[in-house]
Amino acid sequence: MPLRSPLSFLDIIYKIYEKKGHRKGNVIFGPSYKSIDKFKDKIREMTKRNQTNNTKRVIASLKPKLKGGANYFGIGYVKYLFKNLDGWITIRIRIIQLRSW
Repeated sequence: MPLRSPLSFLDIIYKIYEKKGHRKGNVIFGPSYKSIDKFKDKIREMTKRNQTNNTKRVIASLKPKLKGGANYFGIGYVKYLFKNLDGWITIRIRIIQLRSW
């Protein structure tokens, strides 16, 4: 009997692709929603909107966290997730930059 609900292991969700096309029935995987929320909470903590830090320092402190997250979750179905996270983080950095002016 095929597994219809997603299976989560080590913060990665595995599920069966059920849409039409050549991938139907294949297992796809990506980061779990819980791990994405934890990642966003850490980024929020590092880029508080009311701080007046140097933007270069904030970016330097974010680099290891972003590289680690990209390396861990870089496999799987993450293209659109990474694109959305990139835009979200860019907005947070711009807010810090505007605040420090």
